[in-house]
Amino acid sequence: MAKIELLGNRVLLERFRTPEKTDGGIYLPDDARLKTEICSVIEIAPEIKKVKKDDIVLVGKYTGIEVQIDKRDFTIVAEEDIIGRIHK
Repeated sequence: MAKIELLGNRVLLERFRTPEKTDGGIYLPDDARLKTEICSVIEIAPEIKKVKKDDIVLVGKYTGIEVQIDKRDFTIVAEEDIIGRIHK
């Protein structure tokens, strides 16, 4: 993946995707699959203290800026847009 340097209080997230196939066995195309509020932290700006790389976090469904890097979809959000962390 290309190296990205985040500035300010920004966090790079990768949203988890809904499954490709429904419980009934129907395959869903990419544009019909919902984006979830659960994300993995990919990269953080140096100022970030509340989350760390590889944390699983919860954000609003329409929060952040959508970007594509190396054909992968990511979301960039401010630290205060992260609602919470999910502990396993």
